[in-house]
Amino acid sequence: MKKFLFLALSLLVWSNVMAQSEWTQLEMEVKAEAGDVEAQSKYGLWFLQQGKSEEGVYWLKKAAEKGNSEAQYNLGVHYYNNKLYNQALPWWRKAATQNNTDAQRQLGLHYLNNNNYEEAFPWLEKAAKTGDASAQCGLGNYYSFYKKDKEQAAYWYTQSAEQNNAQAQNFLGILCMESGKNEEGVEWFQKAAQAGYPKAQFNLGLHYEKNNNWEQAVLWYKKAAEKGDAKAQCSLGTYYLNHKNFELALFWSEKAAEQGNAIAQRNLGIYYDSTRKDLAQAESWFKKAAEQGDAVAQNLLGIVYMKKHQNEEGVYWFKKSAEQGYVHGEFNLGLHYYNNKNYTEAVPWFKKAAEQGNVSAMEKLSACYRYGRGVEKDIKQAEVWADKAKQTSNNP
Repeated sequence: MKKFLFLALSLLVWSNVMAQSEWTQLEMEVKAEAGDVEAQSKYGLWFLQQGKSEEGVYWLKKAAEKGNSEAQYNLGVHYYNNKLYNQALPWWRKAATQNNTDAQRQLGLHYLNNNNYEEAFPWLEKAAKTGDASAQCGLGNYYSFYKKDKEQAAYWYTQSAEQNNAQAQNFLGILCMESGKNEEGVEWFQKAAQAGYPKAQFNLGLHYEKNNNWEQAVLWYKKAAEKGDAKAQCSLGTYYLNHKNFELALFWSEKAAEQGNAIAQRNLGIYYDSTRKDLAQAESWFKKAAEQGDAVAQNLLGIVYMKKHQNEEGVYWFKKSAEQGYVHGEFNLGLHYYNNKNYTEAVPWFKKAAEQGNVSAMEKLSACYRYGRGVEKDIKQAEVWADKAKQTSNNP
């Protein structure tokens, strides 16, 4: 399960920021030194905002240890932003048990991001019921991805989306699309996309692409891509590659590939292999995608190795691809065995590819039955597969 990343892990927002305080620095100092818990909490936060962590933690701890929930929450934020999660969570829990909504939300989202759904649920529910939009969205994810309860998920997404939470609007759009409510789904995507949420911009682009409205698709892909969305960058790269605009294709594909997008890496491999005839670059990009489990890239990498007469590596990648059910990987693995007269190994792979409609595999399988290669000679089966190959060729 992927992480939902509701937490801005590097920059969680402190609550009760000093810009909203009427106290001067001197007043805070005097009151804090005199033991005023609220002043200690504010003074600690003021120090953190000045980048003085040691002093900030000192005063926040003073207040937190006396039970001030704002200080407990803000101390947790400081530790969390510094990746000291084991120190952050106990302080959030202390604040959350005092009904601090911020702490309840962040605890719940932390556990949700780490797939600890049973711990996430009670905290998300508490915060969501106070009207916290991020918690409501998180609770929607809990029901959607863990409980598989789309009705409850839609309810909580809607509560959050109506407060203009862009993430919830995007998730609600996805739910609508999955249930065939395309018009409603597009409306939610548009709300989130117009608010600048890149995932919704990508989803809106994808909707327009599926409906062959390329002008709108490219428009929204570009908006998302410029915000760093790897899927949108990849889609733009693919669009420009198909339209022979290699400069823009490379620009966007490389941006997506550098973020680890396997399809973009594969596309770069195809570009270098077929257009630039640069086998070394093609191999490098195919390998990056193949190592992420991309079956198409695994097959293409196998072909590269076969071209280089590195048959052992080629077979390794054909097999990886074929074992994922990729039809061309199945056929190429079968063809390797066939060409090396290992017909017994070839036939099962030809069969798998033929059953997926691969004409070349049908023809090879027909030949195997006709001449008894790897199977008992069976003219009837040979003719069956030969006929299927002809029919498939005539009705692609």
